[in-house]
Amino acid sequence: MSEGEEFIVDIYGSLFITRKTRDGGLTCPICGHSESSPLFFSELDLIRHIARHESKKGKEGE
Repeated sequence: MSEGEEFIVDIYGSLFITRKTRDGGLTCPICGHSESSPLFFSELDLIRHIARHESKKGKEGE
């Protein structure tokens, strides 16, 4: 997968730097940019996915 161009997502003042593919997909900055990494076609879906990373991290620390 081509990494694509850098893209900044601004949700309620929180900035996330990610990559946008040629077909408009957004990559998760935590998962990376490999063939098996998920693509998101809305900024809100990407933010929900990033929030799941944070909730998993919290559960692992308990």
